[in-house]
Amino acid sequence: MNRILPKPSELSSTKEKEVRNAFIKNEVIPNDILEHISEAYLVLDLTGNIIQINEKASNLFKHAIKDSKLFIKKCICDNTFPDFIKLYRALLRNGHLLGQKICIQSYNQPKLEILIRATVLYDANQKPIAFQCLFNDQVDRESFLQNYHEQKEQLVTVLENSSLGIVFIKNGKILKTNTTFCSLLGYDEHELSTLTINDISFPEDVENSQKIIQKMNLGKINHFHFTQKYKKKDQSLLIARVRINIIKDEIGNYLYHVAMLEDITKEVQESSMLKALNTLMSSIIGKSNIYEIAWEITQKVISLFGLEDCVIYMFNHDRTLLEQIAAYGDKNPKGREIINKITIPLGEGIVGTVAQTGISEIVNDTALDSRYIVDDKYRASEITVPIIADGMVIGIIDSEHSTKNYFTNTHLETLTNIANLAASQLKSAMNLQRFLDTEKQKSLLLNNLQARNQELQEYAHIVSHDLKSPLRSINALISWLKEDYTDVFEQQKTNHIPLIENTLDRMEKLINGVLDYSKIDLENNEYKSIDLNQVIHNIKKTTYIPKHINILIKKPLPILKIDHTKATQLFQNLISNAIKFIDKNIGIIQIDYEDHGTYHTFSVKDNGIGIDKKYHQKIFKMFQSLQTNAESTGIGLAIVKKIVQYYNGDIWLESTVGKGTTFFFNLKKVS
Repeated sequence: MNRILPKPSELSSTKEKEVRNAFIKNEVIPNDILEHISEAYLVLDLTGNIIQINEKASNLFKHAIKDSKLFIKKCICDNTFPDFIKLYRALLRNGHLLGQKICIQSYNQPKLEILIRATVLYDANQKPIAFQCLFNDQVDRESFLQNYHEQKEQLVTVLENSSLGIVFIKNGKILKTNTTFCSLLGYDEHELSTLTINDISFPEDVENSQKIIQKMNLGKINHFHFTQKYKKKDQSLLIARVRINIIKDEIGNYLYHVAMLEDITKEVQESSMLKALNTLMSSIIGKSNIYEIAWEITQKVISLFGLEDCVIYMFNHDRTLLEQIAAYGDKNPKGREIINKITIPLGEGIVGTVAQTGISEIVNDTALDSRYIVDDKYRASEITVPIIADGMVIGIIDSEHSTKNYFTNTHLETLTNIANLAASQLKSAMNLQRFLDTEKQKSLLLNNLQARNQELQEYAHIVSHDLKSPLRSINALISWLKEDYTDVFEQQKTNHIPLIENTLDRMEKLINGVLDYSKIDLENNEYKSIDLNQVIHNIKKTTYIPKHINILIKKPLPILKIDHTKATQLFQNLISNAIKFIDKNIGIIQIDYEDHGTYHTFSVKDNGIGIDKKYHQKIFKMFQSLQTNAESTGIGLAIVKKIVQYYNGDIWLESTVGKGTTFFFNLKKVS
């Protein structure tokens, strides 16, 4: 017959270690709860060695906890040991014993008859690995059983009614929990038994927790306090204050961990809200630049919530677009820089919808919302809050998170308060900026007017007195000569008179061109919404266009806020220039544009003679023409460049000699 309780020396070290390291599942009680049990409590391995012992048991056996490695046979009286073996076999067979008498003797102490209650502990495969015992020195069985049931009920009540969530963990796997823990996370106990602690933790917290556990396993610490975030079953957030204890056997081998969680989600969020509001007020007060205010909100305030992403949009009412002006997260890798800026039309996406309605939204699962727009990357939940000033939406605070159901009403309340604080400051900054822009524009306009008025006076004097009057006199004399000497001219068949007339006409065109050039900065401009398609249509009606030349608009041109006269001069000079230098049997002039958000890029393309690259800058200067052409004054392209520069734009060209030329120019959108 095999020995039921072998001596310690007969145990192999491998078997002993296996028994010691196996976690005792089901109802093993953590050390810091043991002392609430009024009875002597022991956990024994299958060979009878003590694994866990409370102080009452230590006193009963006259043995200190620190010397808890004790072979049970030393405590059982010799004459009752056979009975104990029978009890042991019955325990393995039935799984429990209730109120059985045994006789113990501890280190030369008098013999004592006590009652024992024991249950078998099993591993995950239902294999017996240990048993736990409650000892009572009351010989009254009925009294003992009554006390046992009372103690059991007390223990269950303590665990199940605790306001703390309690979880038993072994190597990261969740083994057992109390009702409070299940309630905090939203799972039932069976569901939690299939998970690891990492499954309910946020990735950024896992590494920190693992470091703490590693220190515990190495014996550097036995317990630790920290704050950690957990994911509930519905993917919402739980912030908990955690106390974690390591449970070891008597030789120091790891058995399991016990963690106790206190829900502090509301406390942390309310604290963060108050801190965020205080930080916001101190950081934006006195700032008068909307961009500085927006960056302060994202980088100094939103980061307090531990958010993954936050973007501030400003609403451009003229363009009915929302433009990103500040960001926190992947879109802001360094400094105050936003990569891959996007604009969102009013009414489109979640951001555009909130801007249109003025009503905040929390989207718990963006995969189920067709409005969701992926910016830098997909995220599972989104919160969007409007910034409203004087009853109008002027901006949006938008944040996303990779976890579903991440955002709470506390987030919404906080961001709403932030938006309200930001609104007044942003409105003041916008008004101040408009005022400064107006003053700057007035100052520049005044300086330009003063300088250009002087130029205009000089040009007007030259044109009126030194150029135009003599030209008119010469033109009148030529007319008289033609009338008085018509017969003579016809007999001699001379063409001198037509040449003189053509020269006079060319000189007048030059003078008028110079006047047009000088007036560009001086004319009172009316910034009206001009349909450029109509401008081109009018030019085609008033300009001589040879039958072999076609003017094509590749796609409808935009409506632009620009002075009508300048718009006409700009396109008319480019079209006229193209007509002059088309040498093909079928001439084509194509007009096109591209929208770049804050400006348009226009192009006028022809299939004419082309322009050598070395002349690309020269042709924009006054009186510069590449060929002798009676129709060319050398002023048209200079006027074009000056108009483009007047609107702070750029002009350039691409050309291939013999194939044609394309002129490009930018015009900023005027709000």
